[in-house]
Formats: sequence, C-alpha cells, structure tokens
Amino acid sequence: MTEINKNYDNWLEIFDKKQKKLYFSLSEEEKVESFEKKLKFGTAGIRGTEGLGTGHMNEQTVYQVAVGIKEYLVKNFEKPRVIIGYDTRLNSKKYEEIFKRVLSSSNVEVFCNKSYSPTSLITFSVKYLKLDLGIVVTSSHNPKEYNGIKIVNGDGIQIDNKVADKIAKEIDKVQLPTLIEEKINKNYIYKFPKSTFTAFESMVKNCGVNNQEKVLNITYTSLNGTGIDYTPKYLKDAGFLNIKIPKIQAKIDPTFKTCTYPNPEFIEPYGEALKISDESDIIVANDPDADRLGIMARKDGEFKLLNGNEVGIIFTYYYLTQRERKFGDYIVSTVVTSPTMRLMAKHFKVKIFETLTGFKNIGKKVQEQELKNNSLVVAFEESCGYVLSNKLRDKDGISGAYLMCEIANYLKLQDKTLFDYLDEIYEQVGGYDDLASSIKFNSMDEMDGVINNIRKKLPKKIGSKKITKVIDYSKDVKKELTANFIEFQFGDDRIIVRPSGTEPKIKFYCNFKKGKKSLVEATKCIEDTKALIQSLI
Repeated sequence: MTEINKNYDNWLEIFDKKQKKLYFSLSEEEKVESFEKKLKFGTAGIRGTEGLGTGHMNEQTVYQVAVGIKEYLVKNFEKPRVIIGYDTRLNSKKYEEIFKRVLSSSNVEVFCNKSYSPTSLITFSVKYLKLDLGIVVTSSHNPKEYNGIKIVNGDGIQIDNKVADKIAKEIDKVQLPTLIEEKINKNYIYKFPKSTFTAFESMVKNCGVNNQEKVLNITYTSLNGTGIDYTPKYLKDAGFLNIKIPKIQAKIDPTFKTCTYPNPEFIEPYGEALKISDESDIIVANDPDADRLGIMARKDGEFKLLNGNEVGIIFTYYYLTQRERKFGDYIVSTVVTSPTMRLMAKHFKVKIFETLTGFKNIGKKVQEQELKNNSLVVAFEESCGYVLSNKLRDKDGISGAYLMCEIANYLKLQDKTLFDYLDEIYEQVGGYDDLASSIKFNSMDEMDGVINNIRKKLPKKIGSKKITKVIDYSKDVKKELTANFIEFQFGDDRIIVRPSGTEPKIKFYCNFKKGKKSLVEATKCIEDTKALIQSLI
C-alpha cells in the first residue's frame, strides 16, 4: 500500500503507550513483517490481521485507504456520494469513523447507520439509493485477529480490478506514518433513510414463495455478529415463533469466544446452537457480517451440516418447481461449484452461466443478464454465498436464512427433511458427491513452486485414477475464465486444484458423479491429490 519504510522508529511519534510497548516487544523479524510488507487488494477488498505498521490493519493503514478512496471519488465523480457500514469486530466502529472524517471533510456525501450493519444491507443500499460507492469495514468470517475493508460500486458489485488498481495507485501516494487531522464535516453526513431498511426487509421477504402454516422449530445463531437484529425479526414476522438463540452468541463479542473461526461452512461454530437444539428441526447460522449462510438439518434424527453446494442445489430446485417460471430464467454458479448445477439447468431447460470464484464475477454476470431482461433463479458459489433476488449483486445470508426456513417448513408439513429433499432432487436430475479440502504452505513462494512443478510435468494419474483430460485455466479457457488453477478430469469426475491469491494455501474441489462408491472415491481422490502435492514441495 505504501513505500516500504525502513526507519521503523519514526512510527513511535504516532504510537500511544500501548502501541509503543507492543513495538518494543517485536523481534527484528516481526518488525520486518509489520513495517516492510503491505496490505493488498484481494478477492473481496483489503483484509489483514490487526497489528502495527503497513503490513497490518490499524488506524494508519485504514486512513491510507480512506484517503485513496477519497482521491478516487473526487477525481471520478462530480458530487460523490457513498454509504459506509461496519460489523461487530473490535475496531470496526473506529475505522468507520476514520472514513467519515476523511470523506466528509472533502465534501463527499456520506450515508451511515447509527449501529453495525450486515454487509448485504450496504451492498443493497448502494444500488437502492443510487450512490457511487459502498464501503464496509468487515472481515466477514475470518478469525478475531482480522479486519478488512470491502468496496462495492454503484451497482452493489464488488469493485473490479480496474477500479481497484485506480484506488491502489491513490493509496500508494499516502505516506505513513502521518497525523490524522481531518475533522468530520456534519453537513455531509446523512443517516440511512428509513425507506432503506423497509426496502431491504421487503427484498428479503419477497424471496419467499409459499405462505403456509408455520410448524418449523428453529435454532438460529448470528455467531456474535450483525445478523442478530435482522434474521430472527424477519423470521418471526413470517410466523416462525419457535426460534431458539444461544444467548452467548446473541451478544456482540468481537473476540468470538465460542468459535475461533466464525465460518458457517464448518462444524465448530455450531457448538452452542447444538446445545439448545433438541426440539429444533433446523439450525441456521450467519457469519458475523451476515453475508454467508450455514444450515444443519436432521438426518436419521441427528443433525448434519449441509455443504454450500447442497444448500444452493435446494434453493435452485425449490424455485424452479415452486415459483412461476419466467422468461429467460438463468442460474449463475462458478467453475468450482458442483456440476449438479449443469444437470439441473439441462433438466429444467434454463440457461446456466459459470464464472470464476468471487462475487465480483458473479455480480457482474447477474447485472449483464438483467440488462437483457432475463430472470435470475439463483446465483451462488460453494462457499456458502447466495443471491436470491435481482435487487442484489452480492451474497446475502439473511434472505438465504428466510428462504431455507420456508423450504424446511414446506417439507416438514409433508413429514420430510432437507436431506430427503436432496435425495428426491438427485433422483430427478442426477447429481455429484462434492468434497472440498485444502493444504497450507509456509509461504506463497512455496505454494507457487508446487503449482509450477505440476505444470512442468502434468501427472497422468492421481492415485489409481487415470486422468482423461487436463484443463489449465491459465491458458486453456476463454479470457473471462482465465485464472491460476488446474482441472483434472477422470471421465465424468474431476478435481480442481486452485492456489489461493491471498494466503499460502491450495484448495481442492472434488466432484464425483453419484454412485455406490462415489463418496468413497471422491474422498480417496482428495487424499491422493494431497499426497501428490506433498511430493512436489
């Protein structure tokens, strides 16, 4: 973000007593990590661990980003107008205040909420209020040590690389450390219009289809996040009166004491909800900024976690069978989403578009199709992100929770579960067993070395599975799908090897067409791929 500053001691001038103590406790190696590295734009904005220096999230680096965004706005918009939100993390409110100071003092109109906001409320409101930019101080589902800044354009879509590069150039001009002297100009600060909350609530409730007797028993957790003031209220308004909430996760707790990794993709965050769910039919979870959705449902009497693909498959099938079909119905998924979606599209004769991972790609495709007057069914990616309304361009876990409770209620009235429903879907359209895993490395260089080694000598087998086709997304696909990952096919089955762009981790997405041994074979393929990777380190 800024030029490397090797005279670390000059930061002492702007440090408070606590920061100075922390600074003097750092080893030389830790000082290099803190002051010679820079935060960069990643898949969803800027994100990093809290700490000192240019390599971490702190008041100085947030100020630097705020000035960069301000410069971008005043150079590209005649009368710039933005909206700012923040989540429940430790310093999120403080960072929001920095944005308000920097932007309003430069005559940028700033809309802000009096309290924390779900990310989807901000991404919805940018488009609804016809603003130029949306800024959310959030680190989504990351552990407590993280915070970040998410930026969306006037259509509510995560900014593309072109805009991110423009902002990054402005950020680079801001030298650190510096005194933050800007004062809030109240003439340019506006509260969220009440109509925004009403319109957001209407969008969520319009995601429902059936208005039936409500018999579902629900356990809900916001994982100490922003969803607590939204999801339960909307569910109660819909008639779901039996909702249990673990008290310890209903409170605002930026330390996430009950779950070290508040990501509803994984089982750990559900511990507190499971303790009170004896009478519940379903457990619903939002991550701390409420843009993701996680679901546990009964299978043979016991709770089991649905993966992100399964939830997306249920949403899509339900809409295509229960909602009136519209002209130009289409689905958006990603290249690593379950191939079941292709089977679904073929069965129902709807268009399907696949993008690269990330909602800046998904949102752009939704926008493109809306301009052609086509009708969105569902847009989603396997990491628990869903768009169920054409009024959104980014994922929303609140509308997802609302719709999934309706579906589970619809099934309970027929004495069925969500897992029974999945079996029916697979019987109708076909399906795949989908597994995901990852392996961590000591550095990005080590990770890149492994991918380079794979490309130099492509394997002919993974374990006992003979590879029938290789697709290298860095060169074998059309431009909009170009990326740094490789797909290995074994007939109808596949595994995709994808290095992360923000951390030293390679992810694996394995899809095996359903059969007697498909899940066993998929599990074995994951393990064999890990062994292959380990041999190349």
